[in-house]
This record gives sequence, C-alpha cells and structure tokens, in this order.
Amino acid sequence: MDQMKNQDETDVDCGGISCPKCEASASCQDKIKNQDETDIDCGGSKCQKCEDSKMCKDNCDCVGGICTSNKICS
Repeated sequence: MDQMKNQDETDVDCGGISCPKCEASASCQDKIKNQDETDIDCGGSKCQKCEDSKMCKDNCDCVGGICTSNKICS
C-alpha cells in the first residue's frame, strides 16, 4: 500500500489483480440509507431534503419543513 493509484489499480491501493476490491463510496444516490441520512438517499447533512412520508429527525430533513412526532415528513 503506497497511497497512490498505480499498476493496474482502479483506485488508490484497491482494485485490479493484486489489490483488494475497492469499497463503494457512500452517496446520496446509492439506494442505501447510510452516512447520516434519515431515509434512503435523503435527509441529514449531505443529502437533499426528504419528500412526504419519508423518515426524518427534525423539520430540516423535510421538503415541506414538517417532521411529525412519529418522525415522518409531512
């Protein structure tokens, strides 16, 4: 591991024949609830606000600005 993308690596120190498989980067379009998302690919500090009926932590997570006491955007 040399902290460089070289030889046949597909990213820094991963991919290709000799190195371990590269991990998928978390994103707001990966169809997985990860990072600090409150529902799949929405809410939290990195992704867009969630539509109605999606899970939320507070009003800031919701397009409509309302997170109910049941933690659902309304």
